[in-house]
Amino acid sequence: MIKELFLAIVIGAILGFGLTGGYLTFRQKNQTPKIATISQPTIIPTPTTTTVSTTVNNQEVIDKKITIISPEDNLLVFKDSLNIKGNTSKNSQIIINTSTQNFSGQSDQNGIFDIPITLDGGLNIIKISAIDSQGNQIDTEINVTFSTTKI
Repeated sequence: MIKELFLAIVIGAILGFGLTGGYLTFRQKNQTPKIATISQPTIIPTPTTTTVSTTVNNQEVIDKKITIISPEDNLLVFKDSLNIKGNTSKNSQIIINTSTQNFSGQSDQNGIFDIPITLDGGLNIIKISAIDSQGNQIDTEINVTFSTTKI
């Protein structure tokens, strides 16, 4: 009795695996291949130098600009602190906004500024605004990614 039971189990397993393997092979041959879609984020570059021009007596004069010297746009960093260095009009009030924090500073007599900020994990969209002594404002934006991954 045990021999017959064992023989029935073995024959059933062989038939089961054979039918399943045949079905999967048949299905795989008759299926159209699927094209793999790779999705990557689109990076839209933003200018790191912004200028505003005004017209005086039908002549265009570029008189206000903000240039970010450091960091470069779309930078990947591994520290949560960073200095924003740049150049703008002299003695301008500099305001730096991230999604969660605000920082401020002042440009010197040459228009140079260096303001320390702290970053959040992930992508940080940093908006830098300069307001000169006449109240004119110019803005620019950079993206910095802070990776919290330990290497």
